[in-house]
Amino acid sequence: MAAVGIFLLVFPKALLRLSNDNGIIVGSFSFDPLNTTGAYYINNGIPYELPGFTTSGGWNTAHGVNNYKEIVGSSSISENEQRAFLWIQDSGAAEGEGTIINLNDLIAPYSGWTLTHAEKINDNGVILGSGKFASPGIVDRSFVLVYDPRFSGDLDGDNDVDGVDLANFARDYNAVSPNTDLNNDWWLNSQDIAEFANNFGL
Repeated sequence: MAAVGIFLLVFPKALLRLSNDNGIIVGSFSFDPLNTTGAYYINNGIPYELPGFTTSGGWNTAHGVNNYKEIVGSSSISENEQRAFLWIQDSGAAEGEGTIINLNDLIAPYSGWTLTHAEKINDNGVILGSGKFASPGIVDRSFVLVYDPRFSGDLDGDNDVDGVDLANFARDYNAVSPNTDLNNDWWLNSQDIAEFANNFGL
């Protein structure tokens, strides 16, 4: 087995965490003496910094990347609080230009979860990480979250919500299938029906 390459980083302190099958490496670097870190990825030997949730520094770290260059990690929202993120390269944009998503925006706000660190993501969009859960009291827990960029209600995966999806939704809803829990709140109710209706025809 041979190494594929060695990169000389200009950052004072750098931590390489993980690479994908295409040689993209993710990690973090330190801006001493400011005592902050930035998340980044390296593609073809060139580092690209990822945005954080704040513009005032803090601790931002990229932990994992899949073969679609979807990157997960954690980013500060204040001095002592972090949130798990997903970064996605914008379609047709220049290298390094993308969108950062707070994973907490993808779950029900009353779920009891606060997702703080995302560690890994596979090519199916399955994200592993850790966070806080109220059960009662606040306890540390690991989580598994499936990121699905399809329209909510696109049950057959053909990038639209049409009559076929309506038939599947009606069948699965009557069967109390988790496929129809479109808002991921662990309940099948009128809110899921409303979300499907809102996306029908897209």
